[in-house]
Amino acid sequence: MGVTRADETGRLRVSVVVADLVVPAWIIMVLDEVASCATLELLEVIIDSPPIGVVEATEPPSFGERVLARCDEWFTRRRVALMAPADLRVWAHARGAGSVTEDGLRLALGSTDKAPAGDPDITLDLTGRSAWAASVTDASAEAWRLRGVPVGVRRSLVDPSGLTAAIMRGSQVTEFELQSRVPGRVEPEILDVGVCPTHPSSPVLTREFLAASAQQLIVERLKAAGADHGARGVNERADAARRTTNGKAKPLTGSAPRSASRPGLGTAGVFAVRTAKRRVRKAVLEKQWHLLVGNQAPDRLLPDPSRLQPLVPRAGNYWADPFVVAHDDRTHVFFEDFVYASQRGRIGVLTLDAQGRPGAEQVALELESHLSYPCVFAHEGRFYMVPETAEAGRVDLYECLDMPARWEYRRTLLSGVQLLDASLVEWGGLWWMFASLKKPAGLRTAELLVLYVSEDPVKGAWRRHPSSPLLADVTNARPAGAPFVFGDRLYRLAQVSAGSYGRGIALNEVVSLSPDHYSERRLATVRPDWAWGICGTHTLNRSGDAVVMDACRYVLRDPRRPRAESMLP
Repeated sequence: MGVTRADETGRLRVSVVVADLVVPAWIIMVLDEVASCATLELLEVIIDSPPIGVVEATEPPSFGERVLARCDEWFTRRRVALMAPADLRVWAHARGAGSVTEDGLRLALGSTDKAPAGDPDITLDLTGRSAWAASVTDASAEAWRLRGVPVGVRRSLVDPSGLTAAIMRGSQVTEFELQSRVPGRVEPEILDVGVCPTHPSSPVLTREFLAASAQQLIVERLKAAGADHGARGVNERADAARRTTNGKAKPLTGSAPRSASRPGLGTAGVFAVRTAKRRVRKAVLEKQWHLLVGNQAPDRLLPDPSRLQPLVPRAGNYWADPFVVAHDDRTHVFFEDFVYASQRGRIGVLTLDAQGRPGAEQVALELESHLSYPCVFAHEGRFYMVPETAEAGRVDLYECLDMPARWEYRRTLLSGVQLLDASLVEWGGLWWMFASLKKPAGLRTAELLVLYVSEDPVKGAWRRHPSSPLLADVTNARPAGAPFVFGDRLYRLAQVSAGSYGRGIALNEVVSLSPDHYSERRLATVRPDWAWGICGTHTLNRSGDAVVMDACRYVLRDPRRPRAESMLP
């Protein structure tokens, strides 16, 4: 593969190809991010309309799909944000691009001519068609194409992607691809495979999830390409990205629906009953997270949850994201203490005696912003905590002055980034921070795994790993506890959030971890089936013999207090 060029300013040139002047709002978000990034230059937006009379074949919807589409549009009409229509001309005017010219085919930015100054390094095809756009086929630069994400804004009962049929059959995840095509090669290659959640009853909201996932993945991949075009070209980075997929997925083919056949009346009936049960359960019950604690022999790779003691919070709170520290013959459990009344989390701590009985709950850390996931680690004889502060847009480090409830702010490790569940581990003489990126537009799904590295977790600078984002998978990306060493191998825990938030914990063996490469393989999954009434688990940590987990159960909903936010509506 050749090495992609960059202009004399050091920025990576990007051209974007769309099918119409009116596009979904998420494409405007991509353009805004590219235009405002210091390492990228948005050269042009090309409108590549399909030839007149050319319409890709689609199978007509069944009766059940038509009914679901009508009801779905009615109930979700005010919740559409990322798939809402947006005019490119309005966007260009709002950015004050006075030099924008239009001939019906091209919006050229930063130039008074209809053709931009210079050639693009990457051409991004967002037309959504099964064939590459003509302007991409003729380009001499590398091209990226998005497959499996809807890009049209006109409402229609015809669903060429097969989302409606997949939802009616109970599909819990939806896949899409970012493909790469290099000049001189006929067949495209997979740059990234995205796996995002499927809403259990709404194709409209599932398309919102897809749009959010695609927008975030494209932006992060472009930023990574623009940040490191010196030592390695974009094509070499694409190779690194392909290695992180571990050969999991195959390319999508054409515009064929995800389901082989349309659902009949029987499938529609089962779907209607399933949806009714879900709505009744949501009206009567709510989820409450609690802790599981205990001691188990450290010679087991995964503990047995059924042998752990449950610790249930008082009404009006839930406890989740536990971390454990064994210190001075005492065991301290740090966790997120979410208060329904304030809709905000703080860091709580419980100290266990020799028999595993908890003492009085204490507040270890509380701020005006939301706190959760208190990643506690030891370094040079001191204890430190990195709680989740994504709401504040930074990653902060706290030092323990008096175990367990006196912590003091030490420094900000990263700023200007919203990271969820930062998890630190020392391996190979370096410190590594795994985390997930918070979704845009207020959506609460999270499936983009990023990695940072530092020589010193307290005093050193944290730099982003060149292969980030490592993974885009709602079933295996978001951290579910600190990575740990077992034997001579490193293992990473990840949340499984297919269908709903926190449905399990995935165990991954880290195959390769170095400053320029990462790969892993999935070994096992812990599912919430060890006891009746448990419907979720998403955090596991241990320290010696001490083991802590969280679990979720259904309880009667108190109509007097606000609901806790869930990952899926």
